[in-house]
Amino acid sequence: RLSNAMRKVLLLTGLLLTIILAACSATETVTPQPDTDAVESLVSPSEAAEPTATSAPTPSATPEESTIRIWHGWDETYSPALVEIIAGFQSNNPGVYFDVLYIPRENLLERYIEATHAGDGSSLLLGPAEWGPILYDDGLISDVNGLFSGELLARFSPPALEQGQYKSAQLGLPNSLQGVVIYRNRSIIPESADTFDDLLSLAASFTEGDTIGAVLERGFFYSGGHLDGIGGSLLGDDGLPEFNDVKGIEWVNLLQDFELSGATTYLSDRDLELFGEGRVGIVIDGTWNLNDLAEAVGEQDLVIDPWPTYGDDALSGYVQSEHVFLNPNISDHNLDATLLFVEYFSSPEAQTILAGVGFIPAVTDLQLTGEASQRHLTQAMIALAGGSGYPVVPEMSIYPAYMDQALRSIFELGAVPQDALNAAEEAILQEIEQMQETQETQPQDGG
Repeated sequence: RLSNAMRKVLLLTGLLLTIILAACSATETVTPQPDTDAVESLVSPSEAAEPTATSAPTPSATPEESTIRIWHGWDETYSPALVEIIAGFQSNNPGVYFDVLYIPRENLLERYIEATHAGDGSSLLLGPAEWGPILYDDGLISDVNGLFSGELLARFSPPALEQGQYKSAQLGLPNSLQGVVIYRNRSIIPESADTFDDLLSLAASFTEGDTIGAVLERGFFYSGGHLDGIGGSLLGDDGLPEFNDVKGIEWVNLLQDFELSGATTYLSDRDLELFGEGRVGIVIDGTWNLNDLAEAVGEQDLVIDPWPTYGDDALSGYVQSEHVFLNPNISDHNLDATLLFVEYFSSPEAQTILAGVGFIPAVTDLQLTGEASQRHLTQAMIALAGGSGYPVVPEMSIYPAYMDQALRSIFELGAVPQDALNAAEEAILQEIEQMQETQETQPQDGG
């Protein structure tokens, strides 16, 4: 998502504002110098665009003159949305300035950590939810519990909000999301499946000749969400395994039943290739392939379905989100305006702007209409709302390799499910113990 040797001026109609973006090579991570990896711009109220048709929330008292500093890694495809959101906010809050800094995504976290440790950094950081625990444990972002109304929090997609929950804290608020969903080619299978049994039945009935009703993915990242969906749990808040129980066995049995749909795949692109050729009716894949799949099968024929029910629960897919994080170093003078802007980021106006550049909104009360691409984003919003937040605790980095090893041993080598889960749990616990020992022996800052 980064461009090479690029410096582009973005203009909004009627704006004197310019935000200059710079990017470095996307092929390797480098240690940038301040004058080459990040370009800063000051957005003043007098330079704001003309008010748009939509309006920002109006506070009970207009914030006094303040400056909000934002650091982000959005390239030239996505940064115009940030410019437009800022302009919309300033149209109702003329006393608020913005100091915006673009830093390539691969350098953003490190730069923020260094600056915030020094008592500086941005007011707000836009970054993936996975950064939250790292920053919170280091005291570099704030717990926003109690800073926003319950009414506001209820508007967010549950798994996206869940990704920001850590150690009883709420680490920022989500602004966009992505994740694992069910894609259907309705020229092959014209109706959606309400239940898992319906899915199996439809897939079987439309399997004929070179056409396969469904090819369902069983790789852990694409199937792990089903464990949460059917009432189980991969790990606890303490990072320790919770999958090795009756629900874990039920989850494995569910994945074994995927074979009844016609075909399965394991971390292979063959399902997407066949789907793109118009030979498969249903696949499970990530929303990041939405545009490619729409182009392959036709925007009118591509549908993202809600997850079908499974007994009293439902299938599910992992959801990942990007968050707006709050710097604990924000001065009291700027805090009110900063919180108001964070709230505006989740407004229908701002979320619609984000959808306009391809982000999937993080709220559930937005209906995007018009072009097929916008309808697909609405379908994705609905499907992802029924997903499961991908765990962000530090221990999660240990799980995928061992879970995939367990699933492969079951589906490809015929291992007994209970034995495979036992082995995975034992290996994960050993890795966690080693991780904790390493953390205990590491010197503290200044030590």
